[in-house]
Amino acid sequence: MKKIIAKILLIVMIFNTMLANMTFSVFANNKTKETSKTNFTWNKNAILDEQLNLIERPQDSDEILLTWDIEKLGGATNDNGTYELSYPIADNKVIKFNVKRDGAKSKITYMVNNNNDVNKKEKKLTIYKEGSYLPASEKNFPPNEIFKLDSVFQNSQDKEASKVSFEIGNNGGASFIYMGNTIKFLWKDGKMYFSTNTMVKGNIYPFTLTTKHNSETITEKKDIFLGINISSE
Repeated sequence: MKKIIAKILLIVMIFNTMLANMTFSVFANNKTKETSKTNFTWNKNAILDEQLNLIERPQDSDEILLTWDIEKLGGATNDNGTYELSYPIADNKVIKFNVKRDGAKSKITYMVNNNNDVNKKEKKLTIYKEGSYLPASEKNFPPNEIFKLDSVFQNSQDKEASKVSFEIGNNGGASFIYMGNTIKFLWKDGKMYFSTNTMVKGNIYPFTLTTKHNSETITEKKDIFLGINISSE
């Protein structure tokens, strides 16, 4: 009897969710759509793999992929500006992924509750390379034209990363793990590709992109909802 009641309640919840989504869709379709100056998009069908290739998103994946323009703004060519993506995750943590574009280079900064220190205890930084995640150091990742560690301990033998901060060029990016989250980012074809994991079904995650260029500030938002996790038991 308890299982039957639980299933009935679950069906009611799903129906209410569908009804709410339908109502929201009708409301949204009746609103005047504003054109995104950065083409800020949630790609629901793809994610990045560790090699930063676009692949089809598995249905049970906890990853999501967002993209936005960093070489154009409102259709006009743009070679500078700051783009900050912010969103909440579990344990009252707020993530900030900051892209500071300056010509042919972009500085990437990733922060958890406004902190991105790296140490050998709970705040390790590892980056994917040739089949595994390696400690972030200039020994493992020598600087080149499209990727380098932006901040390192100069007195360490391997010049280990001191912050979760990178400098990239066009076609540069990385897959890294920091404080339990896997982040993948890539600058390609005029866009920034950003993928993150640990998105739990049933939760709504507000992702906000704030773009600053000269005296203009643009704020855009995407509410990420991956549906409801229905157990077969």
